[in-house]
Amino acid sequence: MRALLSVIRAPGALVPHSLSTRLVLLFTVSTTIVFVLLGVSLQQMLRIELTQRDIEELESRVKVVVHHFEDIESPEDLLRSIPRFADIAIEQRRMQIGLVQGGNWLLSPASSVIRIVERNGVEQLAGREAVEYVGPMGRRWWLVVVAHQWAWNTGPVVHAVIGIDVTDATDVQKHFQTALLISGLAGILLMAALSWWVTRQGLAPLGRIAAEAERVTAQRLGHALSIEDAPAEVRGIVASINRMLERLGESFRSLEQFSADIAHELRTPVNSLLLQTQVTLSRERSSDEYRETLHASLEELEHLHRMVSDMLFIARAERDMTQIAREWVPLRAEAEALAEYFEPLASERGQVITVSGEAQVRGDRAMIRRAITNLLSNAVRYAPQDTTIAVRIEPAAENVVLTVENRCPPIPETELERLFDRFVRRGDAPGITGEGTGLGLAIVRSIMTLHGGSVRASALPDGVAFELRWPAAQAEMT
Repeated sequence: MRALLSVIRAPGALVPHSLSTRLVLLFTVSTTIVFVLLGVSLQQMLRIELTQRDIEELESRVKVVVHHFEDIESPEDLLRSIPRFADIAIEQRRMQIGLVQGGNWLLSPASSVIRIVERNGVEQLAGREAVEYVGPMGRRWWLVVVAHQWAWNTGPVVHAVIGIDVTDATDVQKHFQTALLISGLAGILLMAALSWWVTRQGLAPLGRIAAEAERVTAQRLGHALSIEDAPAEVRGIVASINRMLERLGESFRSLEQFSADIAHELRTPVNSLLLQTQVTLSRERSSDEYRETLHASLEELEHLHRMVSDMLFIARAERDMTQIAREWVPLRAEAEALAEYFEPLASERGQVITVSGEAQVRGDRAMIRRAITNLLSNAVRYAPQDTTIAVRIEPAAENVVLTVENRCPPIPETELERLFDRFVRRGDAPGITGEGTGLGLAIVRSIMTLHGGSVRASALPDGVAFELRWPAAQAEMT
């Protein structure tokens, strides 16, 4: 059975993709095994019952023969007792009794019994347990030979041959075996057909689920499969498929939104380049005017280059296609170096950048520096003049947190959740030159995801705080 199951499950089996056929085959094989075991058991029980009946009948006749032998006291009594021995089997059509002395039959049984005795030798048969012998014409006999010797008998030993014809019992067993075989085959075929029907009915909900899944398209990803009609055994699979469809729908919507955002963001610089080029080529211009146009085009191209690079980085990070170098990065040293870098721009607005706390995290130094840079760039851009931008490094038991706080107009909670989406901007602060791509915070989130950490924005009474969190397993307190 185990070997058959391995064959059914093996690649390249007869029907590797048909669940219903597998179930029918397994059920049919199981039914066949049960029928075979039941048939063998019934056949064995019948054989034992018939054999036991014949042996008991032989034993009862042997007792009668021995009793008659004990009543004989002389040769004359022996001759007179021959009819009594013949009467032992007179009511039994299958029973045969014979007496033989010195090769002479005093009481002759059926000729087939005589031939068996003469072929095997009466002395060799004496004392043995009942044994089955095949006589002429295929008749089967159970024979028992009882030897007796009297004190007054000076001649050869007298042997009593007790035989019972078991041919009919053997035929009954053969007929019963044939009937079992025919009924078993019919039962197996009937059970195979019944199991096929039951299996098809039982798997009908799966067919409906499959048909429903066939109708799922890119436009119908939001339509979940019906779980109410699904059998209890496959509801978990249907629920998993629905969750998969939900994730696919979210990814598809995200991809659509990403494509729309890219088209929207690229349209402005491309239109600007196209318009500048058309205006420049509309008439003859001086070399200074061409140079000025080229400088303006260069700025737009640089903006496009940054945008494409940022989008490529986010796309690779989201698909886990970016390899990061692991080293110990001192957060305080990196934050102080970046604060010094932004100090000239901040001082123009009267802003002060402070750094407190200390810890080390294991990760890619360039990526971590880029994440902190994006947060400080946004803080300098959006913080009012004459305010403080605070960078705090706080080691804790479960993680290390780097927080960048700055004052700004209140941000609604719903907008805080969208700050890390692509191409989301709150507008440039007065006095800040240059235009962002709206991808800075999305890049920060991708960097933290690559490092197994997270980023979160929380509203303060008079500002906002951005928290970078690294798990304790990748941090070292100093």
